[in-house]
Amino acid sequence: MNIKVLIELLPRYKRWVDSLLSLHAPRIKPTSTCAFQKIPTYLNDATFRACQFAVVERLPFPFSDLGLPTPQGMDGELGGVTYRNTYFLTPESQGVESIHFHEIVHVVQWHFLGEELFPLLYGLEAFSKEYRTNALEQMAYSLQASFDQGRDRFPLEAMVPYQLGRILPQYLTAAILGRL
Repeated sequence: MNIKVLIELLPRYKRWVDSLLSLHAPRIKPTSTCAFQKIPTYLNDATFRACQFAVVERLPFPFSDLGLPTPQGMDGELGGVTYRNTYFLTPESQGVESIHFHEIVHVVQWHFLGEELFPLLYGLEAFSKEYRTNALEQMAYSLQASFDQGRDRFPLEAMVPYQLGRILPQYLTAAILGRL
């Protein structure tokens, strides 16, 4: 899938996300309502207060609604999915602080990449690689592993842009060379 197709789908995708968030608004809760001890130590207060989630029986994905195939590896059992500052969790994942942290990494990625660049990069990665080799997922899994192992605390709002700065040049180079 090339970037032109994804750019053309972006307005429909944004409407899909708007509709999804509106539909689930009554069940969306602030992450700060959870009794997590570790997550707040990785975030500044504003970011922590901005994160919210909903528990759903089936994780919402836009692919079929947009006429796209499900990317390889995303058809299995996943614990959550993130759209903007809101993430959706399965009932089995709702009490798992590590999975909340993983999804919050995506919230911070959305924040820094923005409303258009995050879905474009995620889409490019999702359709050219498998789920677990997607650069944005690899970042989230790597930071989640550090979180789980209790390594030195790091400010997520500094770590995510640092790591994005390491992966974004490949996209700029590909764009310049006409490979996207």
